[in-house]
Parts: sequence; C-alpha cells; structure tokens
Amino acid sequence: MRKCRVPAAVLCGEQDPRTPPKRHEFIATLIHYATLHIIPNSGHHPTLEQPEIINDALRGWLVQPMVLRYRKSVSTLLVIFPDMGFVPEL
Repeated sequence: MRKCRVPAAVLCGEQDPRTPPKRHEFIATLIHYATLHIIPNSGHHPTLEQPEIINDALRGWLVQPMVLRYRKSVSTLLVIFPDMGFVPEL
C-alpha cells in the first residue's frame, strides 16, 4: 500500500469486529493520500448499515481538491479540482 500514490478514501464501521478502526487507521497511514472515514453505528458492512453516511462521506471526499506531488525530483504540485480538471500550482 505504500506504493499507492493516488488519493484514497478508507471507510470502516465504528463497531466492526473483523477489521476494527485501529486497523483501518494503520491502513490509512500506509497510503500517502488517504482520508479515513470511521462510520458511526455500523459494523463490518457500513455501506449496507449506514448508506446515507457513506454517501455523504464519499461526496465530501470527491468534491475536495486533491493535491498530489507528481514529480519526485521537482517540488511541483498538481492540484485536482473535481469540476475544473488539473491545475498546476506554481
């Protein structure tokens, strides 16, 4: 997962007995551009148990500008705005 260089939304149920939030917190630290969403009042299937909260979390994640470092040797950043496409930052 450390090689993953794209934005990722990590979702987990607050009361998941199989993969608890602590494990998802660790996963989110391994992915460079991860955002962790812990879904309240849900277990192992938060998409079925709390679909409205999942949809809100994903909508919020999708509309945020995403900043990526796209060249290791150059300190240039690439800002992705969902409604505008790619915008190079100077």
